[in-house]
Amino acid sequence: MAFLRILPDKIIVEKTYTAPVMFEDLRMQPHPLVKALSIAEARAGVSREWLASLDADHIFYSFDKWHEADEGAEKRLIDQPVWQSLRAVRNNCAYEVDFITWMNHGIIANGKKIDEILSVLA
Repeated sequence: MAFLRILPDKIIVEKTYTAPVMFEDLRMQPHPLVKALSIAEARAGVSREWLASLDADHIFYSFDKWHEADEGAEKRLIDQPVWQSLRAVRNNCAYEVDFITWMNHGIIANGKKIDEILSVLA
């Protein structure tokens, strides 16, 4: 499993808001590449090479719309061949989720995350 936060200029492996729910509450297994990244490294953004080697079974992702680039600029990164070549993307196991819900903590946001995970994986 992996959670990716997609900005216009980089892809971040998000761990702060999502890992407690995905990897602790639901006991899902993070992809080894995700697990190996420190929070600082994850927030710095990943290289194309790193992304290309992300052979996770399932990827949850969200578009970060809090930027000053053109509207929809964050979506350009998933039009790239490296994104399209990911196993989860090819197998229709990459799931776009709501940015506001997933980038928040708390019982309501976490409950919504759990509901969404269970609905796509059940």
